[in-house]
Amino acid sequence: MAVAQLPPELYDIIVDYFYDDPATLTRCALVCRSWLPAVRFHSWRRLCLKCTAVSLERFSQVLDVSPDVAYYVRDVVITQKKTRFCTWEDLHLLDATLVILSSLPNLTQLTLD
Repeated sequence: MAVAQLPPELYDIIVDYFYDDPATLTRCALVCRSWLPAVRFHSWRRLCLKCTAVSLERFSQVLDVSPDVAYYVRDVVITQKKTRFCTWEDLHLLDATLVILSSLPNLTQLTLD
């Protein structure tokens, strides 16, 4: 029994349709290995990072396991806890954040919140 093959452009159109639905994009990544780059493009294009030790460590681990993810990140939004004063820990986290940002070669927009 032959399996019908669609042109790759149609697969991209299908994946592009779900650009704003993370749950469906996750399922699309499991459908076919050739869909994975398009899914990663939409899933990792905008990254929201909390400026906490746990959040930064988790993202650093993701980059260690899948370094190619760094090439898909274009926009980064960094949020921090709301306090009036800056502490030494905040400065240490800022340094760790800058190290992570330096590993994102295609970063075009950075938003500090």
